[in-house]
Formats: sequence, C-alpha cells, structure tokens
Amino acid sequence: MDKSVDLQETDNNAEHGDVSHGEAYEAEHVHAVYEQIATHFSSTRYKPWPVITAFLLSLAPGSIGLDIGCGNGKYLALLPANRSVFVLASDRSPTLAGIAAQHQPHSAFIADNLALPHSAGCFDFAISVAVVHHLSTRERRVRALKAVLEVLRPLAIGDSGEGKAEGEGHVAKGEGGKALIYVWALEQKGSRRGWDEGDEQDVMVPWVMKGKYTTSRQKQQKHRNTENDSKARSSGALGQDPTPDATAKEPAHPHQGTGSAEPPAAISSITPAALNPAESTEAGGDQIFHRYYHLYRNGELEADIVAAGGVVMESGYEKDNWWAIAGRNPP
Repeated sequence: MDKSVDLQETDNNAEHGDVSHGEAYEAEHVHAVYEQIATHFSSTRYKPWPVITAFLLSLAPGSIGLDIGCGNGKYLALLPANRSVFVLASDRSPTLAGIAAQHQPHSAFIADNLALPHSAGCFDFAISVAVVHHLSTRERRVRALKAVLEVLRPLAIGDSGEGKAEGEGHVAKGEGGKALIYVWALEQKGSRRGWDEGDEQDVMVPWVMKGKYTTSRQKQQKHRNTENDSKARSSGALGQDPTPDATAKEPAHPHQGTGSAEPPAAISSITPAALNPAESTEAGGDQIFHRYYHLYRNGELEADIVAAGGVVMESGYEKDNWWAIAGRNPP
C-alpha cells in the first residue's frame, strides 16, 4: 500500500481553510458537542474493533497502560481483573469519563490529550482511538501523538532496518511500550459517507440526537442545576460556576444501539457558515450537533507519528480508519 503523502499540501489545507482552527475552535466544535451528546453517544458505542481487540488481548499479564480519549470505556470491558492488565483511562468529557469509570478494576478521569497528567516513560501500552482526528491543525495533531508516545517506555534502538518505509525510524531490538492509534480515513469510497482522495480533509460531521435523549438530557441538567443552586445557597456561593462531577453521571447502556447516527447526506465540509453545535433542531425534538474531523490520507498518520518522535512498527486500514502501532524513540 502506497504510504506517500504530500505533507505540505496537508498543512496548507489546514492552515488556509475557511475557519480559524485551534483550541477555541475545538472547544466549540468538539468538546462541547461530545459533552452534550455523551449519553446518546455512549449508547451507540459497544462493539469493539477487531484490531484493537487483538492488540489489547495480546498484552502480557502485569501490563499497565492508558486509554487516552476513552469515551464510554468500552475497551476497558475487554480487560477484566483476571487478565492482570490495568488501564488508566481518560477523556475530555466529564460525562463520558464518568461512564467509563464504571469499568472496574480500571480507573477513569478527566484529562486533555495535550495536557496528560502522567510521567514520561512509565507505561507498557496506550491506545488512542478516534481522538487525534479531532485536533484541528497538523501542529496540534502531532503534539497529541507526541503526548501519547512520551508516556511509553522507550524502545531499545538498533541499526536502521532494510525494507522499512522512508522516515519510519529504526528497528526496535528490545521490548518497549507501544501505542495503537486509530483515525478516520479520507479513503472511504466504499462506505455510506463516500469520501475519497481529492475530497476535503477538514469536515463537519453531524450527530443526530433523538428527541428522547434530548428530553432526558434536559431533565438531568435541570435536576443538576437545582442541586447546584441548593448547594450554592447553603454555602453562600450562589452565582459561581459549579464544578462538573465526573462520577455522578447517568450509567451507560451498552446494548441499546440505535443504529447509524450520521446520515450520509448531511456530511459537509467546513464553511464560514458552519452551524454552532447547539443550534440546529429538527421537528419532533431531534437535535443535530456538528463535530469537527480531520480525515487522514494514506500515509499521513505514519508521517505524523515520525514527526512526533515515534517509530512506526505496524500500520494498516480497517473499515474507514487508518491505524498504526508505534513506539517511542529514546530521549
């Protein structure tokens, strides 16, 4: 499979788009959206991907690792206590982190991919599934990958190996930590979305939240607001912003899949008139929320991993996603 990619063209696409990319943009078009759709999103996320399953089940007993951007923690369920593999999971969404925290014996907490609270070089493995593609510039995506790689035990590095793709680093002679990274692919012409080479890489993807979830979320928020106001009155702090409680969220319902949440006709590229994620409402109470994605081209993920100081050990394509297993070069 051809791994070539024009990174200059990729950078130009990101930097000269119709919108201003960066932290504030992601706060509105990624983080705020996932927090609002968290319960509905969780109910549709219960089926593990084969490559990720194989990676996790191949880990040696006693391994300790991270699930960075864990969502509802569905992959934690693959590692029960008797497998002797422990995961520290984190997500930027307080609600999703709270749902993931139910998967004992593992733990879950709130953290940002670009500000992970872990020491460097400590972990045996990490997974980052459908996370990096939500960063809106190449510089931020490379930083996110570097953050994932830095927490791993470094590889023992030998001589450059013959047959490796140009720029993919060196051959690993010793067992260091390894990370599995998944991102959405641009090349999806066989899917209902229909994207392919030549299409825009920076797109807004809708999430349709059915009316019953919208009503449920509004009731939950009203209940929380009442509780927060009561606490504020008793403490004399009325008017201050409450701190989200990641452990008191509605539990996941892993077998209540509702089918496709992304109608193909509604997918669009970013424009100056991109909808605010909380504004679009359909008749009957359904709401449409728009999430930012960067669609990775063939070879782009590997190139970003190398730019982040990593070594690509294996890579491939699985059902509209590019994936790579990577290690960390010594400091």
